Amino acid sequence: MSTPILSPVALTNPAALIAAIPHLLGFHPENSLVLITHVNRRKPRIGIVLRADLPAPSQCHVLATQLMTPVRNAKAIAVSAVVVGGNDNPNDRRLVDAIRSVFAERGIATAHRLWVPHIGRDAPWRCYDDDACRGRLPDPRGTEFAAISVAAGVVTRGSRADLIASLDHDDGIDVAKRAELITMIAEDAELPNTPGAIVAAREKLAVVEKTITAMRTESLKLDNDLVVRLAVALREHRVRDACMDLDVEMTPAAEQLWLALTRMVPEPERAEPACLFAIACYLRGDGAMASIAIECARTADPGHELAAMLGEVLYRAVSPARLREITRRAGRIARLALAGAR
Repeated sequence: MSTPILSPVALTNPAALIAAIPHLLGFHPENSLVLITHVNRRKPRIGIVLRADLPAPSQCHVLATQLMTPVRNAKAIAVSAVVVGGNDNPNDRRLVDAIRSVFAERGIATAHRLWVPHIGRDAPWRCYDDDACRGRLPDPRGTEFAAISVAAGVVTRGSRADLIASLDHDDGIDVAKRAELITMIAEDAELPNTPGAIVAAREKLAVVEKTITAMRTESLKLDNDLVVRLAVALREHRVRDACMDLDVEMTPAAEQLWLALTRMVPEPERAEPACLFAIACYLRGDGAMASIAIECARTADPGHELAAMLGEVLYRAVSPARLREITRRAGRIARLALAGAR
C-alpha cells in the first residue's frame, strides 16, 4: 500500500483516472488493486491512493476490510477501485463486489469500478457496471495530470521492482568489511547515558550535520571512512532521532544522504538511514518510496521499532502534517537529551 501526494485535481473521467495512476503512485502497477480515494464534498479532489497485490478469491473480503482503515482515516467520501491485470477476466467481479459491499456498510460510495490489463497507451479498459462504459487509454505520459506531476517534481518509475532496486546496495561495496568496521568501532563506545556517552553522541550528531551541510554546498564523496562513521553515529538513536528535527533548508540534502547511506551501509545498520529516508519521502508525499524504504528497514532489522511505527503510519494513512509533528517532537526530545552533559 502507498500514499502519494494529495492531488489538487478532481478526475472523474474513467480513462483519465486510470491514466493518472502511475503518476499518483510513482510507478506503473501490475497485478494490483488500486484504490483511489475522493475527498472534500464541496471541492472534490483525489486524496490518498492505495495499492495492494491482487488477493486470492477467498481473500477478497479480507482485503476490502483491511483497506477500510486507511480510507476512513483519510476521510474519504468515495473511492474508485481499479483492477490492473489479474487473470485477464474483467467479468470476475468478486474483488470489486467486496469493495463496494464493505465500503457501503461504512457509508462510503464506490464511484468507479474499472478493469485494465495494464496501464499504457491504447490499453483497453472497461467498467464492471456498464458494458457500454469502455475505451482505450490515452498515453499516460501526455495527459494534463502527467504535466502537473512533472512540474511538481514527481518521478514516475517503470514498476515497483524499479523502486525496490533503487535502494539496493551499490555495486562494488565490500559490505562485510564495512560491517566489521562498524562493529569494531561500536564495541569501543562508552556505556549509554553516561556523561562521556552523551558527549560522544553530540560529536556524532555534529559529524552528521557537517556532512549534510557539505552536501548542500558541494559534490561530496562519501568515502569508506565517512560512511562507517555515519553508520556508527546513526546507531545511536538519540543521534538518529535528532536528525528528525533539522532546519528546513537542510532537508533536501539530508534526504540525499539518507538515500546514499541506505545504499552503502550494511545490515542491520542500514535500517536507520532507511527509516530517515522513509520519513523524508512520506513528508513530501512520496508514499510509494516511503513504503519501499520501510520494507528495506524491516528486512535489515526485523525487530526495528521505528520501522514498525512507520509501517503503522503508512497503513493508517496518517497525514504528512501529523507525522511531521510527531518526528519533530521526537527530534527535539533527542536534542534535549544530548544537551544534558557539557
